[in-house]
Amino acid sequence: MFLASCSDAKTAGNSAETGSPELAGVLFLEKGALAKHAHLQCIPQEFDVFHDTVQDAFKTVSDKNGAYSFHSLTDGIYTLEAFHPETGERLLVQKLELIEGKTLFLDDTLHAPGSVKIYLDHSQENGVKGRAIVLGTSILRELRILDNCFVVDSLPSGLLHLVVYLDDSDSTVLYYDNLQIPSGTTLILNETLEKQPLVLQYPFSMLLPEGLDSSLVVGSSDIPLILRLDSHTINFDSLITLSGRWHVTRILTDGSRSKELPISLHRIDSVAKEVLLWVRIDSLNGNDFLEIVFDEKLEPTFAMDIFPTNRSYSAVWHFDDGPSTIEDSAEKQGHTAVGYNLKETEGVIGRALSFNGIDAYAVVDPSRIEDSVLGHSLNFSVSDDFSFSLWVKLEDIEKAQTLFSKGIHNYSLRFVPDSGFVFEMFSEPTMNADSSVEMAGYRTLCMGGNNLIEKGKWIFVAFTTRNEVQTLFVNDSIFTDLKKIEWNGERDEGIDFQMGRMFDATVGSEYLFGSLDELFISSGGRTQQWIYAIYFNQNPEILWPKASSVTLF
Repeated sequence: MFLASCSDAKTAGNSAETGSPELAGVLFLEKGALAKHAHLQCIPQEFDVFHDTVQDAFKTVSDKNGAYSFHSLTDGIYTLEAFHPETGERLLVQKLELIEGKTLFLDDTLHAPGSVKIYLDHSQENGVKGRAIVLGTSILRELRILDNCFVVDSLPSGLLHLVVYLDDSDSTVLYYDNLQIPSGTTLILNETLEKQPLVLQYPFSMLLPEGLDSSLVVGSSDIPLILRLDSHTINFDSLITLSGRWHVTRILTDGSRSKELPISLHRIDSVAKEVLLWVRIDSLNGNDFLEIVFDEKLEPTFAMDIFPTNRSYSAVWHFDDGPSTIEDSAEKQGHTAVGYNLKETEGVIGRALSFNGIDAYAVVDPSRIEDSVLGHSLNFSVSDDFSFSLWVKLEDIEKAQTLFSKGIHNYSLRFVPDSGFVFEMFSEPTMNADSSVEMAGYRTLCMGGNNLIEKGKWIFVAFTTRNEVQTLFVNDSIFTDLKKIEWNGERDEGIDFQMGRMFDATVGSEYLFGSLDELFISSGGRTQQWIYAIYFNQNPEILWPKASSVTLF
C-alpha cells in the first residue's frame, strides 16, 4: 500500500521591497487568470536541496495583479519557482542570468506540478526509509514506512505524476499519472490501483523573439516547427527506455485547446541526448503555448502529413539520410535526390550535406516537365506563386557559387560576391494580341544580403513570390531589389533540379563550396510571418520556441 499525505503550504517569504529590481514580471494561471498571491522563490544555481535553505531575500509574493519583483538578488544564474496555493499550480524557469544594473522581465504561466520520485529499500525496517523530491523544485520530503505503508507527509496539493522507484534503482518502477492530492487531507493508493501511463507535459513558450515585428501573430498557418527535447528539459536516459506515443496541442490564453496537431519523430540522438520532433502548427499566436504529452500506454505512431501536398509542399529535404540517397520528406515523397561526392556534416537540424566546390552535387530525378505525371515537376516561372527556404554555410565567399539550379534557363539560386544571394527566374517571349509582334521575355533577378554573409557560418535564405511580388530573405532581413533584363531565349523545363551545381554543356559547371540543410520548396507563396517563424524556429542560435516548465521525468 502507498499512502501520501499533504497539508497546506506555509506562506513563503516577504513582500517585495522598494528599489530597482533585478527580476520582475507578471504570472498567470493555466486558464489565463492572474496568479495573485502566488509564492515565489529565486533559487541560486549552487543551491543544494539536501543541505541549503532559501533566505528571505530570495522570496516574495505576487500582488493582486499577479505582479512580482525581486530587489536584493546578486549577479548570477537562478531558477525561479512559483506556487499558487489556491490552485496548486506551479512554475519553474531555469538558467535565468541576472546582471548588475539590468532588470530581467519574465511573464509566464503556472502549470500543474511535476513528478515525485520515491526511492525505497525493502531491506530496511520501520522508520525513515528515503526521500521524496518534487523534481526541479526545492521541495524535499522524508519517506517513512509505518504499518507496512509508505508515508510521505506534506506533498504539494494539486495534480501530481507519481513515479515510485523500488530498491533504490530503476529495475522496478511504477508510474501513477494524474494523482489529485487534496489540500489538508490524505490520499491513499492501495495495491489494487491500476498502473497508469507516464505522461510528460512540456509547455513551450511561444513569445516572439526580441526585435521581431508583432505581425508574426497574424495570418500564419500550417507552420512546420522543429521541437527540441534535450537533457536540460527531459531525463533522456529514462525516456529512451520507454515506449509510447507523443501528442501535441496548442493551448490558447483562455485555456481552450486546439485539436491534436500532426507530429513526427525526426531523430533520437544518443550522443547529443536530444529528441527532435516535427509538428505542424494550425495557427500561431504569440501568447499561446504548446503542450507535448508522452503517453506510455499507447503504441508509438507518427503523422505522415507534416508537409502535406494540399499545403503546397512540393519537396522537403532534411539531409539526414546520408550523402548518397537524399530522401524527400514532403507528403508525396516524389523527389528523391542522388548525391555525388558529397559528405555528411553537422547541420542546423540533425545532419547536413557538405559540397567540395569541385565535383560534388546532387540531382533530383525525376524533376523535369515530362516527369510531371509523377508529381510536381519543380518547374516555376515568374508568373507562378512559389517559395523556398534553406540554410547554407559558405566556405569561400570570394567566388561565385550555385546553391541550386533548374538548368541555366529556368531558375537558380547563386551566391555572387558583389551582389550577395541572387535568385534568377526566366520568362518565355510572348506574342502581342494580334500575334504579329513577338514580345521579349525577361530574366528577373532578386538579390541582397551581401553585408550579412560570413564565411563558415550558417545563413538562412528564403524567397517567395505571390501575385508576381518577389521577396528575398537573408536571415531576418528582407530584400525586394529586382533587376529585369530582356531575354529572347526559351525557358528550359527539361533539366532536372540540381543542388550545389549549375551545369551547361557549353559553358561548364559552377559548384558550391559549403554545406546545405533544410531545403524546402513550395508550389505556393508564403507570408512574411510564415518565413520569419521558420527562421526563428530552425536557427540553432535561437532555438525557438523554448521550454518554459519543469522537467517531469
